Amino acid sequence: MHKSVDLTELDLSIVHALQLAPRAPWNTLGEVLGIDHTTVARHWARLEEQGSAWLMAYYPAWHDGLCRARVEVDCAGGAVDAVAQALVHDPHVVSVDLTHNGGDLQLTVSAGDMGVLSRYVTDRLHRLPGVERIAVHPVTREYADGRQWRLDALNAEQVRQLTAISPAPHGGTVPPGPEELRILSVLGPDGRCSWTQLAERTKASAATVRRKVHRMMREGTLAFRCEVAAHSAGWPVQVLYTAQCPANRLECAARELVVLPGVRSVAALAGPANLAVTAWLRSAADIQQLEVLMLRRGQELVITRRSVTLRALKRMGRLLGADGRRIGYVPMDVWSDPVCEGSVERALNRVAEVARRRRGRRPVHLRHRGTGPPPAHGPLRPQGIRHNGVGAKGTSLQAVTTPPGR
Repeated sequence: MHKSVDLTELDLSIVHALQLAPRAPWNTLGEVLGIDHTTVARHWARLEEQGSAWLMAYYPAWHDGLCRARVEVDCAGGAVDAVAQALVHDPHVVSVDLTHNGGDLQLTVSAGDMGVLSRYVTDRLHRLPGVERIAVHPVTREYADGRQWRLDALNAEQVRQLTAISPAPHGGTVPPGPEELRILSVLGPDGRCSWTQLAERTKASAATVRRKVHRMMREGTLAFRCEVAAHSAGWPVQVLYTAQCPANRLECAARELVVLPGVRSVAALAGPANLAVTAWLRSAADIQQLEVLMLRRGQELVITRRSVTLRALKRMGRLLGADGRRIGYVPMDVWSDPVCEGSVERALNRVAEVARRRRGRRPVHLRHRGTGPPPAHGPLRPQGIRHNGVGAKGTSLQAVTTPPGR
């Protein structure tokens, strides 16, 4: 076990326990950890309040035809901050990283289907001022994501006891109905919400919501994930590797990479590189060491790129501060229309607001200046649009600076 920067061994043990059994009662966790259950609850409350750790629930993107993609975004000089601030508030962008290679920003985007993803890229991303290049790499399969990553804080017996508590998913593909979506909306920001609170907020009995949550967990349509601030836990280096592997070797290679130390996610991609691996590491020296292990375990694997995260801005809907702690939450509404009325203008106004603060000027508002009301599926069309002039016929963007006294 390794010591963290500012989390105690007990803190790490509690987080590890909740990674294994996210909904276990406090008294059960206390028995396994050998401490009073009130101590466990008190420590967890402090970790949550500090933003050092949090527990979420979400609907895995590989079910019900949902699609996910890794998207690289290059920005014009000086525009990275403004573009990033617009994207972190987008419910379809579940994660945002500022990187030094392979795009200024690395995004993880989830959408209802490939058509919605296409609309998001063409009708949202391409419209943001400052965006110069976009590369989309659809995820064809996820072999592991961050919820499988574990802190090495518990002994083998504790791990065995806690693993036996949580229902094991069997890979069902039952899509969520209205009742399940209500449960997700409550557990999304607070995965430890009590059964009583969950019942009250979903207007069902405690027994009913308990039964539904356990069923969704078994079906694999409800996933829990206990996260920790990487720097606080002693994992300051975050890196994305992309690689090429022969299609007939991809499955075996991916399963070999999943078990390597520090690896958090492994996904197959549709693109020039067909494999993506993310990892949290103790030091920059570990970047090369992990790559050596990957080449040993991967069959005919060729590393095509290494992108170090300079700063994680958003992870699975959580907004992160400079130190990696949680500072906010944006619900991951992957089913919504990514170009609904007003959504583009809101994103553009966020870009304009960041630019205004950088220039020290009065508020700037970007308004739709079409010949009629905004279309039902978004106020703008992508063809030929320019961010500071007229684009598609009858449509333009105009930046309006609020005059003094108005």
